[in-house]
Amino acid sequence: MPTPNPAAVASAITDEVAAYLVARAKSEVLAEKVAAIGAALLAEFVLTDEDGDRITDPADAWTCRDEDAAGYYAELEARTNAEIPHDHGAGFCPALVAASAMRDAEEALLTAMGPLLGFGGITIHRLDLRRKMIDNGVGLVLAVERELAA
Repeated sequence: MPTPNPAAVASAITDEVAAYLVARAKSEVLAEKVAAIGAALLAEFVLTDEDGDRITDPADAWTCRDEDAAGYYAELEARTNAEIPHDHGAGFCPALVAASAMRDAEEALLTAMGPLLGFGGITIHRLDLRRKMIDNGVGLVLAVERELAA
């Protein structure tokens, strides 16, 4: 395969990079908002894990005892729905929906990059390689855009 022209590759994937960056930003913002709601709840609820230790980090809430989980997650959903308007319906966390959309945008970017860079048709399962390819695609578009703007 001949060496691809960076400007041509960047031009071909610019839309996918833009969509990925928007999806990533939305995912990060919503994750922070839901985590803040969860942290506030953990100040009110006393959740303990199987060892009896108090849970103070929303990322660890999944380790709470089963008998505590229903009340915590029902209140988390109610407050999240009140503070973060969305149209996904009951039972859907806007942060998780956004994270799924980000993964879809990542896949679209990798799919667009593949034939241009010689890895078309290959699914990249290793997360470290996926991250590198995505970062390289974003970096390429940004470098070409900087060069064009100079």
